[in-house]
Amino acid sequence: MPTTLKDIANKINVSYSTVSRAVNPETAALVNPKTRKRVLEAVKKYGYVTNRSAAMLRRQITQAPIIGFTSDQFPHFLCGEYPVKVFSGIIAEAEKQGCDIELFPVLQGNSNELSRQLQLRRNLDGVVIYGHESRPEFAQALAGLQIPTVAIGNCQGANATYRYYVYCDGRTGAQKAVEHLIQLGKRRIAIILGSAGSIDAQLRFEGYCAALKTQGIPVLKELIFQGGFNRVSGFEQGQKILESKLLPDAVFCSNDDMAIGLLRAMDKVGVRCPQDIAIIGFDDIEQAEYTVPPLTTIVQPADKLGQNAVALLLKLIQNPGLDLKPLEIPTQLIVRQSCGARIQAPAYSAA
Repeated sequence: MPTTLKDIANKINVSYSTVSRAVNPETAALVNPKTRKRVLEAVKKYGYVTNRSAAMLRRQITQAPIIGFTSDQFPHFLCGEYPVKVFSGIIAEAEKQGCDIELFPVLQGNSNELSRQLQLRRNLDGVVIYGHESRPEFAQALAGLQIPTVAIGNCQGANATYRYYVYCDGRTGAQKAVEHLIQLGKRRIAIILGSAGSIDAQLRFEGYCAALKTQGIPVLKELIFQGGFNRVSGFEQGQKILESKLLPDAVFCSNDDMAIGLLRAMDKVGVRCPQDIAIIGFDDIEQAEYTVPPLTTIVQPADKLGQNAVALLLKLIQNPGLDLKPLEIPTQLIVRQSCGARIQAPAYSAA
């Protein structure tokens, strides 16, 4: 039997993925030089023949599109539950449509590294990008490749960098959340903002302001706290909220991770949710249902964003020049116990 990459990996005691990257010219630079040398020596010694030509022949026969995927948020992209769900949706739709996916990380959003990797991937038919708004140089590098590109996230506005994108309307979703709190009788509603410079954070803040103004409630700077779309910032801003002179009766968190951080800060000093402060998050990550109390949140279906991004990209690949509108995926309010709504709740025991 011919020697396989798995055989090589076993013989020199490294992972299969390391061997695969080392023998591929497009990814060899990602492997430690000493390790790559060991791999190449083993390839020569045990007679492995690269399958690159076979892969190209298969593509000529099947005409399977090759889709690239990248993000300006590596390596943090793979640490968050929500973006991982987005990527799972991409993989699922690609498999359904018979596409190949090439994942190429660009650490810390380095546009020069992106350009280099894109030059190595001249066989790509299209690209899906996540985390577009903070790195406009990504758009410039992708434009130079002159292939269809679809972004995941809201690219509206004067500084829009991508023509085609799939998104959830964060403004409307945030407005739904804050209006729900107002309907429950809350009037001192604070917000923990997402990362500075993020379009999604800005739109959710606009939704928060719109809900308050519609009900004649002033937007007070004392109730606005700058977070960063992660649990640590939720905890830190939660501490500031609890130490502030104007204590809110509710907090809208721009994502669930910050809401979880806020819950921890409240629990640490004995402030109750929702009796003392009600909370609503955004995203509906898996843990939202299992916090104590369960978290009321806005569903932003991550898997559907990924699936629809691939579907939209395939339309562009198959029909060059097709004029398609950005695709909006609706949000939905999921009411659980953290907002203080009167719904049947499970009994919690300290025992």
